[in-house]
Amino acid sequence: MHEGLSAYGLTEKESKVYIALLELGTTTATRLSEVTRLNRTTLYDILGNLADKGIVSRVQRGQVTHFAAARPKQLLDQLEERARAFQESLVELTARQNILGPKPSIELYEGGQGVNAIYKQLLSIGKPIYGYGSFEIIEHAARHHTRDYRKQRVAKKIPTEVITDSTITYLPSWKDVQYRKYTKIYLDPTMKTMPVWTYIVGTTVAVISCSKSLLFGFLMNDVGLAKKELAVFERLKREATLFHKT
Repeated sequence: MHEGLSAYGLTEKESKVYIALLELGTTTATRLSEVTRLNRTTLYDILGNLADKGIVSRVQRGQVTHFAAARPKQLLDQLEERARAFQESLVELTARQNILGPKPSIELYEGGQGVNAIYKQLLSIGKPIYGYGSFEIIEHAARHHTRDYRKQRVAKKIPTEVITDSTITYLPSWKDVQYRKYTKIYLDPTMKTMPVWTYIVGTTVAVISCSKSLLFGFLMNDVGLAKKELAVFERLKREATLFHKT
């Protein structure tokens, strides 16, 4: 009962008073104080709150004020009425959501598990993945996650295009026909000196880096940054060579 009344919006003491009123029927504050063991001052405050919520009524009998609880069905009717009122304004409220546009957000990750979480986030977006950077960095990350990541990406049929340097020599996944179907690799020798690896997926940009053997990265959701990074990727791709390793 208390859980149900809590969901309705009553505090623990309000629930206690309401239940006592249901059991006693119309009664006085004196009798209610005896049953609930609440002092009169606290009780009157609670009764006032319940009256404001429309679930307790006052009945004057001579010089004595009596109190009565609304039927439980009446509480449900009130909830349904509130739901209908909210439903009527839902369209307008939804139209005002993010009316000024979404705010950029950033999340930092550290270590192998952190970078693994970055890749899971990228897969969850479900859009084409573009990336560029040093093959050394991506190989370092691969010790923690990327073999599973590659399998999951292909299973989800998410295409990817990456630009890296020509030190890419050992790539077992390339033997997989399905992997090649959803993967394009471009070579650019200047990527060897790139200090980070960058991914662009939809409006999200992920950056992975290594510093003194520490693997870390961040995810940033920002339309402007994603557009800029994608433009950089396209510019680099025009100067790169398509990878054809067999």
